[in-house]
Amino acid sequence: MITGLGVLLCSTTFLHLSEYVVLTVIGFTLFGIGLGFYATPSLDAALSTVPDSAAGAAAGMYKMASSLGNAMGVAISAAIYAGGQLVDPALTQEWGLFVGRQDNLVLRFGGAMGLLFNVTMVCVALASIIVTVPATPAPLRTVQRARPPRAWTWPRRRWATVAPHRPHPPHLKEHHDRRENQRHLRPGGPGH
Repeated sequence: MITGLGVLLCSTTFLHLSEYVVLTVIGFTLFGIGLGFYATPSLDAALSTVPDSAAGAAAGMYKMASSLGNAMGVAISAAIYAGGQLVDPALTQEWGLFVGRQDNLVLRFGGAMGLLFNVTMVCVALASIIVTVPATPAPLRTVQRARPPRAWTWPRRRWATVAPHRPHPPHLKEHHDRRENQRHLRPGGPGH
């Protein structure tokens, strides 16, 4: 809503230049504040239900959709701006809405139409958020992680985490077998 209000203030191209400059500075300030309040919560909401293993892909898809939407919005706004310049200046002068200089009337009218399209898109986005986002947040899911196996170790007589058995590579197998045999033969080893 803050962003929409900022764009709406920027679309007041029918005012005198001095008034328009003040409203544009206020409008761009509100626009920046609104984007700041929107960007992080939007990304958090988009990624809140995604498992950790897919978070990178989901963030990439979100950013791609955001960039694509920005590009399409700029293209449509520019097309509306260019189309607004084709309107007969006599028609807009009859409305009596535009004050000040009249030689740049078609530029001001096109700019107002392009910016008002953006205000319309903000209203559509707000309506879609109200309709699609649930009023109560979904409960957080906890991920159950498997515990590593535990075994009774000797000689300390305590429980310890056991690393999974990995077979020895063939070139180290003889060395491993020789060490196991030597360990069993030592006094106080596992066989005694």
